[in-house]
Amino acid sequence: MEYPHNAVLLLCSSYEKGCRPYMCATSHRYSNCLEQYKKAHYGLLCPLCRGQVKGWTVVDPARKYLNSKKRSCMQDNCSFLGNYKDLRKHVKSEHPLARPRDVDPTRAEMWKKLENERELDDVFSTIRSTMPGAVVMGDYVIVSDDDGFSSDFDDDGDYVTLPSHWDYEFGVRSARRVRNRHGSRNAGQNVGLLAARRVGRLRGTRAST
Repeated sequence: MEYPHNAVLLLCSSYEKGCRPYMCATSHRYSNCLEQYKKAHYGLLCPLCRGQVKGWTVVDPARKYLNSKKRSCMQDNCSFLGNYKDLRKHVKSEHPLARPRDVDPTRAEMWKKLENERELDDVFSTIRSTMPGAVVMGDYVIVSDDDGFSSDFDDDGDYVTLPSHWDYEFGVRSARRVRNRHGSRNAGQNVGLLAARRVGRLRGTRAST
């Protein structure tokens, strides 16, 4: 990871707990991280704690310190390395017509996959903290207690409803009660699909026999 130049501090929901994510706020001639971040995310999430981002601010001592650190030039095929002051001089003299780097589809897909994996990890962490004793199996969670679940089923015994108090900020929903096609409940177990990796939220599934 490169040091963020001209950095801003993102104000996330975990700020009071000590989360301090700094992000580069340079122009399109450089990394332009903040602008890309705002355009890429409808609901801004902290890159560290995944909490909601409510805004950002400048912390002058931190910005000065980070500006003194060296990072590489963002232009293709350029090996220059320098602090923010040196990098600005370099870009102005060597890349006067610099424009934002084109998005690499392969890297974009890798980043998207990484974000989805982190969201899934968030789901598992939340489930484990709110449901002590829950057993996570692949994309499923099995809970032995019988409290707080909806018991509405369709004619085939497939679960169809979600308890609204299990809706989370990141769009993950979980834990529906199921029963088999003969109408009997599965020994009090509640099975729910945790998350669809690509969309970050639940999709319905049918109870198996």
